[in-house]
Amino acid sequence: MAKASGLLRRGFLLGAAGALATPYIVTPAQAGQTDERRLRFHNPHTNENFDAVYFAKGQYDDDAMREFYRIARDWRQEKEVKIDNRTINIAYNMQNILEQSTPLMLVSGYRTPKTNRLVHGATHSYHMRGEALDLTHPNVSTSTLHKVALRIRGGGVGYYPSEHFVHVDCGPVRTWRG
Repeated sequence: MAKASGLLRRGFLLGAAGALATPYIVTPAQAGQTDERRLRFHNPHTNENFDAVYFAKGQYDDDAMREFYRIARDWRQEKEVKIDNRTINIAYNMQNILEQSTPLMLVSGYRTPKTNRLVHGATHSYHMRGEALDLTHPNVSTSTLHKVALRIRGGGVGYYPSEHFVHVDCGPVRTWRG
């Protein structure tokens, strides 16, 4: 992994305590009016890609956001909802920390209650509210992806090493292992 040195340069791998002590999240208010955010995703289930500036000059781009919602849809039921901006910003911050040219892979975004029962069984999933994403990366270990998500402290972080993904949501800061 050629970009591991980039993570070291950022002081990322100083240990779990140090990583958790310094949140890494950029909010629109902190970013200012000139901030431009480009997010890149690949949905392996539908083979769709998202590569767009979704935030610029202090506002979210409606067309880019609608495209993201479509790609993050429940592909099993062909249903989509608005994905919470806070969750999208968590993914954006993860992408920036990782400094990878390859896009994040979207394992799961929105899930209907029917799909959620099929794949997870939880009755109160943030996925059903459009507030969660399950992510992986082809060039980054699940362990490193987990550490990056924890560092952001943007909400819930689930670690699923045997399934090779990390869950992030915009709910209360909490962690678990699946």
